[in-house]
Amino acid sequence: MKNHPIPLRPTIEPEPENQALPFLRLALAMTLAGDGGTEYAIEIARGRWGAESRTARTLADMHTRGFVGLVGQEGDWGHAFKQSAASFWSAVRARSLIGQIGGFRKTVPFAPAVQMTTGAAASWVPQTGYIPPSSLTFSREGLEPRKVAAIIVMSADLIRQLGVAGEGKIADDMTAAAVEAIDAAFSDPANGGVADTKPASVFHGATSIAATDDPAADLRALISTLDGNLATASLVLNPLRAARLAGPIFPQIGARGGSLLGIPAVVSPMVPPDVISLVDAEAVMIGEGEPELFPSNVADVSVTSTGELISLWQHNLKGIRAVMRTNWKLIHAGGAAYITGAAY
Repeated sequence: MKNHPIPLRPTIEPEPENQALPFLRLALAMTLAGDGGTEYAIEIARGRWGAESRTARTLADMHTRGFVGLVGQEGDWGHAFKQSAASFWSAVRARSLIGQIGGFRKTVPFAPAVQMTTGAAASWVPQTGYIPPSSLTFSREGLEPRKVAAIIVMSADLIRQLGVAGEGKIADDMTAAAVEAIDAAFSDPANGGVADTKPASVFHGATSIAATDDPAADLRALISTLDGNLATASLVLNPLRAARLAGPIFPQIGARGGSLLGIPAVVSPMVPPDVISLVDAEAVMIGEGEPELFPSNVADVSVTSTGELISLWQHNLKGIRAVMRTNWKLIHAGGAAYITGAAY
């Protein structure tokens, strides 16, 4: 293995068009390196993407921090790695309902936050009259971390033969898998959550309206039901339902979203097809943590429907485990409502 000078302060390149790609390339280099550590991963990255590539310099930054073993090591992975991880989470967020809606009450990741439950009030009063005081009340709200995780298993030969197009396809697939898991949990009113595992949908337990054959009347009833701020609210629906609503009555909606009655409408194929939901973003608290990356070539993984364990080492396979942490909570009970049984 050749010796290369390792830059102490790598300069991060501009983000590539595919924001998930830097994270994936780190995983590929680390996975191929195996027990060779970051020093060998740097060699792989330099040979594959260039000595000045973002991946090579990120690995060099990790190496200077003493990050030698690549599997399950704790500690500071470095600013460069965190930027690549943040890029991946940005790609997931942008495509998810969470990113499309925006405007949620974000909290310091998974730390208790103080929320105002009764706000200030102002009144018109006479010139020398009594000014009524406001009584502010607060409550402590918190979010425990919940993990969205995936393990990708590929042969070492396939990883070595991947070109830019192949890398992009895998990065897109990783992103899509995370988006689907998040959108399904967030949007499906039937999702009551799983204790210590998966958050409940913000629409679970919310007021529901049975659909009629008049979508305009149903939407107005939905709006009247919401106990929240319409200025920060969004409609959430399946792209098929959005496409079927498009027409003279709703000219601003289509399969890729738009607006209904002046309210932004966002779409996801993970939304139940017969459901149209309305949520006030200010009524939802959300927390997001940093993604984590764990490559391995020595683990035993279950890759069959029977649960049979397969040795990665024995089958010349490489595994990449990606973990993201997020959670949400509807902090104002009337801030979400939905139509069910929509067939128009």
